[in-house]
Amino acid sequence: MVFAENLISRKPCVYHALKGAVCLGFLDDPKLKKVNLKKPHTKSMCFQFMDMRRCQVSTEYLIVIGFVTFVIAITLMMAYSYSGLARDKIALNQIEVFANKIIRSAESVFYAGEPSLAYISAYLPSNANSIEILDYEIVITLSTSSGEVKRAFTSKVRLQGSINAAEGAKKIRIQATQDAVIIS
Repeated sequence: MVFAENLISRKPCVYHALKGAVCLGFLDDPKLKKVNLKKPHTKSMCFQFMDMRRCQVSTEYLIVIGFVTFVIAITLMMAYSYSGLARDKIALNQIEVFANKIIRSAESVFYAGEPSLAYISAYLPSNANSIEILDYEIVITLSTSSGEVKRAFTSKVRLQGSINAAEGAKKIRIQATQDAVIIS
């Protein structure tokens, strides 16, 4: 048995299983810092103290691992979100280049006169759902990470025709007529 005076004076525990350990804190009344000297402290109390120490270390490791896991999860979610935004920006930019190339060529062919004809190559990204050619504009509907988006591109000349909304490089025929441009 280890008595209270051994605990207060910070003497090492005498049990060979606790070699190098110090039994501290077995005060009967921690507020008054009094120890009941008549009541001996047993080997099991030293082991209980050591188990509390191991328990505290385990809890601290769990807290650290939980915090690191939380930070990694937040970082991954942000990376996924930003990569989706980057993909959307690239697709919107490709759509804009596609439509502006068609409109510029249509205006050029129309102002050159009726027998004029031009072929252009343009790339349409995979997230384009539909392409509508209205009188003076091209409306392209595309899907993004935030939902469906419609982009309208206006022209100075009247447009007619249709374009397939399948992904990939397209060879587009632009032909001038007397009052409009036919796109196919």
